[in-house]
Amino acid sequence: MAEAKVILTARFKAKAGKEEEVEQILMSLLEPTNKEEGCLFYYLHKIKDDTGHFFFYEGYNDQAAFDAHVAKPYVQAFLSRTDELCAEPPDIKFLDRVG
Repeated sequence: MAEAKVILTARFKAKAGKEEEVEQILMSLLEPTNKEEGCLFYYLHKIKDDTGHFFFYEGYNDQAAFDAHVAKPYVQAFLSRTDELCAEPPDIKFLDRVG
């Protein structure tokens, strides 16, 4: 597997009562994203003991692959609803590998 040049985390906190809807939407992103050219990994996690708190760990070949991912209609459809569905803005952190 190629080494990811763009690695990030994306954290989403669902509003109370929206947890299942957010989880379903995020789960629906897994298959198409993992098929995208340039996507090396795209993992979704739930944060233990914090209902409705979701965390993606993502890796892409390069910035262009990440930019293409964000531009996909299925990603844009979710991002356009984050004010409605999420208790706080998405928290996206880009990472540098140190080891």
